[in-house]
Amino acid sequence: MKLKPAITLLSFFLICFSILKSIPNQIQAATLLQAKNIISTSLPLAPSVHTIQFQNPTTIPINGKIIITFPQEFNFNGLSSANIVSNNASCIFTTTTSDNPTITCTLTNSVASNTTITIIAGCSSQTNGTCTSEVPTIINPAKIADLGTADIWKMNITTQDASNNDLDFIIVAAATIEGTQISANVISGFTFTIEGVESNEAINKGNTVGCTNNETTNAGLGSSATAVNLGTLVNTPSSKEAKISNLAAQLLTITTNEDQGYALSATASSSLKNIATSYQMATSNTPTSFPQNSQFFGLHPCGADVNTALWTENGNNACSTVIAGSSANECKYAWPSSNSPISLASYATGPVGNETFAGNGIVSMEYAAGIDENVPAGKYNTVITYTATPIF
Repeated sequence: MKLKPAITLLSFFLICFSILKSIPNQIQAATLLQAKNIISTSLPLAPSVHTIQFQNPTTIPINGKIIITFPQEFNFNGLSSANIVSNNASCIFTTTTSDNPTITCTLTNSVASNTTITIIAGCSSQTNGTCTSEVPTIINPAKIADLGTADIWKMNITTQDASNNDLDFIIVAAATIEGTQISANVISGFTFTIEGVESNEAINKGNTVGCTNNETTNAGLGSSATAVNLGTLVNTPSSKEAKISNLAAQLLTITTNEDQGYALSATASSSLKNIATSYQMATSNTPTSFPQNSQFFGLHPCGADVNTALWTENGNNACSTVIAGSSANECKYAWPSSNSPISLASYATGPVGNETFAGNGIVSMEYAAGIDENVPAGKYNTVITYTATPIF
């Protein structure tokens, strides 16, 4: 009778052992390491690139799988296998879009344990796990959380063997949140200045890059911002190669931060006009070379923003104020009237200024006059008005 407790205890262990033997073997999934999902934009309803990276503790055999499962709120938007790439894993990619959208990589080669694997969805080529040709495709979910609070979305990453048994697993998260609007205002800026050029100085003083006309002022008197004195006028040369004897200049400078540039034009009260008799010297409203042995008066603009094809004989602003028919590249002159303005310079993009590129917004203005026997003696003057306009 004393053996009964020992027999009873032995029977209990035998029963337990029998039950344990009857339980089938289970494969226990480990946790994937250093897993993350980096999205190229967190804006709701925006197409994004997903860069999914992790390390596998367990070797994944050939024909094994890597399965990435998205929340149903993500729209794959026609994501094709051509726009899913991988690094350190040779994959054949397939996708499903019913219920929870899924990307499945079926391996064509095994992946050793502790390999850093990268899968990029929305990318057509990669180098060492970095996308080199983005094709943002997967559309982020709509905003659900309160403004200023991110929506957190969880994706499952699972590795499997060739028999669809789970090997390793992890959940990674990505956040979407509305963008922050940052606003500022830049005040429209515009400056226009006129400077004089002294006598016996180069026409292109202060504008040597944009204007290569280095003729020397020779009127004997320097100009200022508000006055140009051509001195005592002499006859226009009879020799075609001779230069006009009365030259003066001003320097006009324009800056603006408007994005469509500027335009410079001019009007005048008259041609050079005799104060006493109202006699006006000959001029032209369109650019032309000085005539031989004939009176003429006008201005010539020179600069990077000037149409040199219009204002010089051969399209090069390194011209000479000589007579029509000379062997030189002739500077052409014109003069506006009160009702017939002339265009002098323009630039179609902005901002405008010498800091944008050398010579931008700088115009050297050359004035010249020559007389003949028909010009009566006396004091002559005229008023020219320059108009510089930013283009909006």
